[in-house]
Amino acid sequence: MRVEPALEGRRAQRKKAAHAVVHELLAQGCSRRAAARHLGWSLNTVLRYARAANWQDALRENRPRPSRLDPYKKSSHLVSLR
Repeated sequence: MRVEPALEGRRAQRKKAAHAVVHELLAQGCSRRAAARHLGWSLNTVLRYARAANWQDALRENRPRPSRLDPYKKSSHLVSLR
């Protein structure tokens, strides 16, 4: 199940701009490695935008990280204190 990200807001504007910048540099004949160096970004970041046909394809899902307390949260003997 994929959740659709918000297609507006600051994050969307940054992603649109980043996608446009990377594709503009590539259209000018810049290599992907040179684009990464020029932008000061990781090569993997530039590759992600370069592979994306449109900026929405470059979005990644935010996955919650497991907590150290997760094994204990399921214990029935623990009572939540509110």
